[in-house]
Amino acid sequence: MAARSLRTASALALLAVAAAVAPATAAPARRSAEVVRLDGDPVRGPFASIGADGIRLEGAAAPIALDEVRVLRWSDAAAGPTAHPPGGAPADASGTRLLVVLRGDEMLRGRLRTGDDEGLELEPDGLPPVRIPFEQVRRVERDGPDRGPCDEPGRAHLPRPGSDVAWTTAGDAYVGTLAGADADGVAIEQGGARRTVRWGDLVVLHVDEPALAPAEGLVAEVETSGGTRLVATSVEGDASTWTVRTRTGLSVPVPVAAVAAVRWRGGRFVYLSDLPYASTFEPYYADDLLDAKTLERWYGARTDRTPSGCPLRVAGVTYRHGVAVHARSTLRVALDGAYTRFQAQFGVDDEALAGAEGSRGDVVARVLVDGREAWTSGGSVRGGEAARVVGPVDLGGAKELVLEVGFGGDQHRMDRADWLDPVLVRAR
Repeated sequence: MAARSLRTASALALLAVAAAVAPATAAPARRSAEVVRLDGDPVRGPFASIGADGIRLEGAAAPIALDEVRVLRWSDAAAGPTAHPPGGAPADASGTRLLVVLRGDEMLRGRLRTGDDEGLELEPDGLPPVRIPFEQVRRVERDGPDRGPCDEPGRAHLPRPGSDVAWTTAGDAYVGTLAGADADGVAIEQGGARRTVRWGDLVVLHVDEPALAPAEGLVAEVETSGGTRLVATSVEGDASTWTVRTRTGLSVPVPVAAVAAVRWRGGRFVYLSDLPYASTFEPYYADDLLDAKTLERWYGARTDRTPSGCPLRVAGVTYRHGVAVHARSTLRVALDGAYTRFQAQFGVDDEALAGAEGSRGDVVARVLVDGREAWTSGGSVRGGEAARVVGPVDLGGAKELVLEVGFGGDQHRMDRADWLDPVLVRAR
C-alpha cells in the first residue's frame, strides 16, 4: 500500500489515456432494443442513442428518462429477465486470461496484454484494450475456460488486511506489497525480497485497496456478452459505440454490438438487495455438531448469489439482483416511510433440483408491512416452477418490510428460495 501511494500521480495521469477505439462504420446497424420501464409495458424499437437525457429509439418523439428504466436489453438476445455472462472464457481463448475486480465493483475479464509497476493492460472480450492502474484494483483472479459460474476464489482464499496477498494453486499465500506485473506474473515484495508469482500458478491476488462507498444517485451496470460488468456514472453514445465512465474513473469505449444488457438503479427505485437488511435463519432441527455460525454460512441470506456462490436461477432463468435464503428465513428492512411500493418475484432456486430424487424444494412465503400480511404465496412453491410475481405491495408511510420463507410439505430438504429483482420505489 505505501509503495503504491508514491505512484499515485503517475497512475492518475494514466486514467486520462483512453483505450483504442474500434474503427467507426459509415452506417452502423441498429440493434432492436427493448426498454423495460419501472411502470408500464416495455418499449421496443431500433436503438438510436443514449445519454444523460435518456434512451432514444428511432422514430420516438422523446427519449425515455433513465431514472424510469430498469433494463435495456436487445430483442435479438436470448429471452429472460437478464442476460447471463458466460462462466468462463471462450474455449479457444489463448494467452493469460484474468478477471479483474475494481474498487467500484466493476468486473473486467479478458486477455492480459501487458503489465508494469503501475498497472495492467487488459483486453476484455469484445472490447478495446483498457489500462487499469493498481490503485483502482481490489482483486485479480486467474480466468479460463474451465472456470464455472459458481467459482469464487476470492471467498475461498481470503485477503490480508494491511497487505497485498497472492494465493497460489499450491495453497501458498505470498504476503507483502504489490510491486508490479509483467507477461510472466505478478511481483510481491516483502522485507526487501521480491518474488514473482507466475500467472499459471495464481489463484487470486487481493490488493489492499478499499471498496468505494455505496453509490449515491443513479448508476448503470453495463454487462457485455464477454462477461465484463462496468458500474457506470454515465453512459453516452450512438448506435455504434458508447463511452462508459465507471465509478473508479475509467473511461471505456464499448461497442454496442458487445453489450448484453444495461441495468439502472438508484433513481426512482432501489433494489432491496442493495440496502442493509437484517436476516435470521432458523434450522428445521438442532444439531450439536454444527454451531450457529456454520449454519448461517451454509444457509444464511446472501445478496445477488446463492450461499454456495452460484448466480440466482429459477426455472432456467438467471437473475442479476435478489436475495437467496433457506427456509426458515426472515429478512427485515427498515423503510422509515421512504418508499411507496415493493415488487419482486419469488421462487425456489434451481440448486434445489440437484438434490436427491424427490427433494426439489418446497416452501411457503409471505410479505409483511408493519406487521400486516400484504402478500402470500398461497401455498407451496416448489423447485422447477416459474417464479411467482410478488405485489405490487403498498408501502405508503410504512416503517418496516418483512420477507418470510417457511417450510412447505417436504420438511426442510433443499428449501433454497430466492427473492428476485426486489424493487423498492421511492416516495417522491
